[in-house]
Formats: sequence, structure tokens, C-alpha cells
Amino acid sequence: MNTREKAEELVEKYEYSGELVSDIRMSEEDAKECALICVEQMIEECEGYPKGIKYWQDVKQEIYKQ
Repeated sequence: MNTREKAEELVEKYEYSGELVSDIRMSEEDAKECALICVEQMIEECEGYPKGIKYWQDVKQEIYKQ
């Protein structure tokens, strides 16, 4: 999965719990904030793995672009 797709997936997982409008759990901005917290945790966990850190840093940038 490329970094843009991963960023979209993370935000959508926080933003929606289903397919109906009434299933929205939080605003897009709140969903982005939660996704960024998740990505920060992944970056910390990838310490010592430069490719992993780079991937998650790129995902973080894609979340900011959304």
C-alpha cells in the first residue's frame, strides 16, 4: 500500500464506523488528529529501521495534505 492510500485508510477508519451518514463518529479534522497520533506512535516503534521510519513519515505528510 502506498503512503497516500495508507493515510486515507487511517483517517477513514477514525472518521466512519459504517456506510450510513448517521454512522459518522467524528469530524474529518478530529480523524486526522487521531491518525497523526497513530502515525507518531508507529514512527517511535520503528526506531532503528530507517525504511519503516521513512514510510511512516511519508504517511504523516500525506495526512497533512488531505
